[in-house]
Amino acid sequence: MQRRASMSYLCSTYSTLRPLAAASPAGCCAANARFTRLLSQQQSANKSLLASRLGQRGVAARAVCRASDGDGHCEAVQAGPARLISASRYTSVRALPAAKGLDAGHSGSFAACGCMLCAPLLPLVNSLGSKRSPGAAHAATVEGAPSESSAAAGASQLRLFNTLRRQKELFVPMEEGKVKLYVCGVTVYDYSHIGHARVYVAFDILYRLLKTLGYDVTYCRNFTDVDDKIIKRANEGGSESPLELSARFIKEFHIDMEALQCESPTFEPKVSEHIEDIIEMISRIIDHGHAYVLDNGDVFFEVPSLESYGELSGRKPEDNEAGERVAIDNRKRNPADFALWKSAKPEEGLQWDSPWGPGRPGWHIECSAMINKILGPNVDIHGGGLDLVFPHHENELAQSKAANQGSGFVNYWMHNGFVNVASEKMSKSLGNFFTIREVLKEYHPLTLRFFLLGTQYRSPINYSSATLNMAADRSYYLYQTMADLAEGIRVEEEKSAGQEVMPMSPVAKEAAQAVDSLYDDCLDALQDDLNTTQVIALLSDPLKAANDLMSTKKGRKAKGRLQAMNLIHESIADILSLLGLHSADVPSTLLEMQSLALHRAGMTVEDLEQKMAEREEARAAKDYAKSDSIREELASKGVLLMDTGAGMGWRPGSPDTTS
Repeated sequence: MQRRASMSYLCSTYSTLRPLAAASPAGCCAANARFTRLLSQQQSANKSLLASRLGQRGVAARAVCRASDGDGHCEAVQAGPARLISASRYTSVRALPAAKGLDAGHSGSFAACGCMLCAPLLPLVNSLGSKRSPGAAHAATVEGAPSESSAAAGASQLRLFNTLRRQKELFVPMEEGKVKLYVCGVTVYDYSHIGHARVYVAFDILYRLLKTLGYDVTYCRNFTDVDDKIIKRANEGGSESPLELSARFIKEFHIDMEALQCESPTFEPKVSEHIEDIIEMISRIIDHGHAYVLDNGDVFFEVPSLESYGELSGRKPEDNEAGERVAIDNRKRNPADFALWKSAKPEEGLQWDSPWGPGRPGWHIECSAMINKILGPNVDIHGGGLDLVFPHHENELAQSKAANQGSGFVNYWMHNGFVNVASEKMSKSLGNFFTIREVLKEYHPLTLRFFLLGTQYRSPINYSSATLNMAADRSYYLYQTMADLAEGIRVEEEKSAGQEVMPMSPVAKEAAQAVDSLYDDCLDALQDDLNTTQVIALLSDPLKAANDLMSTKKGRKAKGRLQAMNLIHESIADILSLLGLHSADVPSTLLEMQSLALHRAGMTVEDLEQKMAEREEARAAKDYAKSDSIREELASKGVLLMDTGAGMGWRPGSPDTTS
């Protein structure tokens, strides 16, 4: 039975590949190679038809593109169809037209290439119906909850937990095929901590998923570069202005995000660049009767003037007494009123002219104004940490409604859970935070990202050395398996060069079945409110199947082993790309992980080599007690020795774990 997620993914992928295919014959081969591999990874409903088109074409170790230059070798598929397809598993060709997602109008791009990989696909492409964008349904408006019936016809089955309505809801964009996403950024006065990493990794997953589903996403993430904390830190240092200080930490933030493989947003506005937009919005709020100006030039939002105030956080008017998270200021008409504009203070050195006198914006108004300017009065998704629900996002919602006279502002409010240390929320204000930079001195960036994705984004996550060590152990196993697969594939390809592709034996088929529905299942899990925990769990069986193929006697002798290893490797690689966990150089990643493991153990490479030599001597002398003692000593430090046919090796692991 074909799955909706599979069809949606194939359609969106083909749409992405069209420009590549149209660019050149070589691009055509590259596009078709990618698309063919995707087809080969789906469960079979009609194995014979596609096999007859692709698998019985004089399969060789290298595909030849007659339209290319030189010797005609198509680099995109140089490993041959054996790497791209398996004779035992093809998707149902009959089922594909029902998806109506591949654009037959662009099939002419493929006609330019006559290679034996591309040519057989041309009839397939021509048979597919007209393209339909993701979420093709009646667009929901922000004035009310999106209708599930209106989204039923769309390709996306994405469900997100909406803080506003406190439930999971089917995602329906305001405009068909397009998504406006805004995530609150950092206040840049210091290095970012692990709590920040969690926010931006979580919404990076959402950004990647939306694009995978075929949406045209405009992702905006701001920088707060005008703030009390920035001014205070700059004044304490004395060598930088507030804006110079914030500019420095914006660069540091980008370094952290690049290390964590978070994709760059479409826009990254700064408060200091949108002062005019902020002033204009404050003026509208005043004109609409929701704000007032004090004699000294301060401007406050009058909370009781907006009847819907509290709808996001669920707070009642009596909860908004002065104290705790509501600033005490006797000049305000109401305790809950908050600052839109702060009059200038001589010692701050950061101010702009306004109709109410020189000053600077309050914190909450900045996001409302920048969203309005860059994305418009309404957005599909607004995200941030759980601590922003009140007061920041509640106040954003109030300001935007007041300025735009009732507009709903946001359809889906999303908030990630806290990172806890000893059961307390990690934060700079509590002094219990660890910066991303500090953690990356001890753990690989991919280990940190793996750790963060191991817990579903809305749940609290416990930060400790033990939990990070577990993530280091599991992530090393993941990348070591991928490295072993790549090496195994290389060896098998050399051995089978020029030979006909052998059908997979039952053992190889059983291993390949571990990825039969892997992409579908992972996509389903991500569409269920970004359930990354489930996605990581789904990798367990394919990883075990891969290791069985490579390490067991029957696995090493299995016919069709190459095809099975290719399918598993490529399928896992696709999931790692979805999660932002892909490595451009897996061997280097493993070496870096090993180096960091030794650093955590307080050892050098020379120290480890000495211990391994001592253990070899003990084993040669049949002093097994000493041999075991050395092994246990290293294991207690997270260095796990492994005795293999090739000799003694080691890998990082959780301290006190036995190998």
